[in-house]
Amino acid sequence: MNSYKQRMQSYTRQFEKETGKVAYTAKDVARWIIAKGLWKAPDTIALQKCANDLSEAWREEYKTDPQGRRVRTRHAFLISEGGIQLHLWGDWEKLAPKHMALSFQGRRKQVVGECRQLKNDVDSYNDNLNKDLPILVSYNFTLDLRETDTKRAKTISSSEQVPLAEQSPYAARQKASERVISRP
Repeated sequence: MNSYKQRMQSYTRQFEKETGKVAYTAKDVARWIIAKGLWKAPDTIALQKCANDLSEAWREEYKTDPQGRRVRTRHAFLISEGGIQLHLWGDWEKLAPKHMALSFQGRRKQVVGECRQLKNDVDSYNDNLNKDLPILVSYNFTLDLRETDTKRAKTISSSEQVPLAEQSPYAARQKASERVISRP
């Protein structure tokens, strides 16, 4: 066992002896260890925590565009510099179109990855646990996007709407929330 883990175990025994506690949470012991000055977070942990908090805050920074859409204002994109991959962030009003294209491509890949995992889960469930009445899922999001585009939905004429039969072979219901079809 490495010496760091042995020190942590020793601190725990000290905690037990000094407090008399025989049952405790890891946070109880951690608070005691930190208060005693026995452990200090390395600077790299504080730096990573701050960077993670920033990224989370940036993902939630929105504004309303001139057309009334709620849009994300800070975007991340991946680039390589000197053989090192960097995730860079910026305000979309200041980033170059090539950086925004990289950001949009990256986000689209994430969506495809989520859909791939959903398809694996659905297929495995149907193949192994639900062979008689398989659950069907549509991966065509055209109608879902139209439904959530409230401004456009008000102006779309009935001739522009996509008939259900053309959306997906499984789209038997109107609501986006019901695009997963469980057969009775």
